[in-house]
Amino acid sequence: MNGKIAIGIGAVVIIFVMIAASSLSDLDEHISDTEKAILGNQQPDEPEEVWNTAGAFGINKEAYQLGEDVFFAGTLTPGQQVIIRVASPEGKVFLERAYDGSEREVAKFYFRPDTTAIKGLYEKDQLVGQWMIWFEGINNDEIFFEVIDEFVPGAETDIVDLRSPPAGDSEVSGADGDDGSGASPDPGQ
Repeated sequence: MNGKIAIGIGAVVIIFVMIAASSLSDLDEHISDTEKAILGNQQPDEPEEVWNTAGAFGINKEAYQLGEDVFFAGTLTPGQQVIIRVASPEGKVFLERAYDGSEREVAKFYFRPDTTAIKGLYEKDQLVGQWMIWFEGINNDEIFFEVIDEFVPGAETDIVDLRSPPAGDSEVSGADGDDGSGASPDPGQ
């Protein structure tokens, strides 16, 4: 007799769970994403960050404001060697990094397009437009991104027009030993 009671109670519990689950799914349809986020202690649904990629490499956006950081990341296979170069809209090499997959399988860095006499970028207008990232040593498509003519709040004082050298004068290399070629003194950074 006790076995029949236990089976009866079990059946009631199963029915109760099924009704509760059905009610919760109906309730779920009527709760907004924000309410779900608050109830679940999560952030409301926001558009996911869409990476601008080519092969195993990418940057975190397709367009950036003046003064905004560009985050680059990618993976290498052991033994794979690559030189990654970033060029301004005028085609001037702004940055260069070398990676060896035997030493490091993840290539990541960030940079901020800005005016720099060493790179030959004297005016903010030279930063606006389509930039390119290309790869030497591996077969990979280029990555293109835009810098738009709009400042990140507070960056107006960081990116300033510089005085360009008089015509015919050659640029002097930087105090850090940079010869103006765009090569990083420590390319594995």
